[in-house]
Amino acid sequence: MGMSAQDDNEQAIAAFLAFNPELNFVAVQAEQLLGVIMCGYDGRRATIYHMAVAQNVQGKGIGTALLQRLEQQLAQQQISKARLLVFADNQSGNAFWAKQGWIWQTALNYYSKDFSQTEETE
Repeated sequence: MGMSAQDDNEQAIAAFLAFNPELNFVAVQAEQLLGVIMCGYDGRRATIYHMAVAQNVQGKGIGTALLQRLEQQLAQQQISKARLLVFADNQSGNAFWAKQGWIWQTALNYYSKDFSQTEETE
């Protein structure tokens, strides 16, 4: 999972959750965090930013349950499309999303720019 100190710290996550209070879920059992799914909505598309399930409980349906709960919430809010990114070398993650009916988009190029990096001028 790609995490950054700037975007994935406690304050940034709290702000994200406050902005998207109904699209983020956790799986907890006996006060132990087992899984999480973080989703945001920009007014046009939903984006799943992070999903993780504790390694010792993977394959037991927790990820599927989290995703189903999120998809139900998206439908209730009449959000018709969602997207997500998975690292190319994340074999289990790519297999999970394909199994859940998500479509691998091969016709798109993904670009990013880190605005926290300042360019030095000469």
